Amino acid sequence: MPVTGNAIDYHGEIDKLFDSINAAVRAGSAVTYVLPAQIAKTADLRNLTASDEEAINKFKSDRKSASTNSVSVSKEKVEKVFRSGVGDTQAGHDQVDDIFNQQDTEYQQQSDEARKQSHETLDRLSPGAQDGFLKLLKAWGPTFVGLFVSLFGVIKDAVKWLAEAIEKAVNWIVDRAKELWGTITGWFGG
Repeated sequence: MPVTGNAIDYHGEIDKLFDSINAAVRAGSAVTYVLPAQIAKTADLRNLTASDEEAINKFKSDRKSASTNSVSVSKEKVEKVFRSGVGDTQAGHDQVDDIFNQQDTEYQQQSDEARKQSHETLDRLSPGAQDGFLKLLKAWGPTFVGLFVSLFGVIKDAVKWLAEAIEKAVNWIVDRAKELWGTITGWFGG
């Protein structure tokens, strides 16, 4: 629910932060969200209640494992394509493209889940812990972006490499065919 006056709309700030994170992942750029000045100056996570600390630690643990698992699974899939020997074929190109699309879908699902969990965590925190939690989210955002941007970069580079490898292979075949044709026609005086 929005608040008025000098009070902070924490849920609105979480939405602004996640919008900034999503834009950064799509653009491969930095998170542009800026904490409200009063939070930037006062936020502190050192004096939390036990339930606040538990809620924040659960959030951190859930988000860390979700991001790390997603990235490592996608990297393994890309490596498997290359180890299988089809990496420089159209089939390999298609497989890597599918991995990229799956990762993009998974990123959006994780982002939506992290946003939802952020709101739920915020609702469980005492008023004194909300500033610190928002500051924690702000610090966590670039890490989340970095994981996905670097993975998207690896996959895009793999797709580019595959396209170049396919083009080189096709050109080599065409050159060899021309040479062979030249040799055959030379035998027959053509």
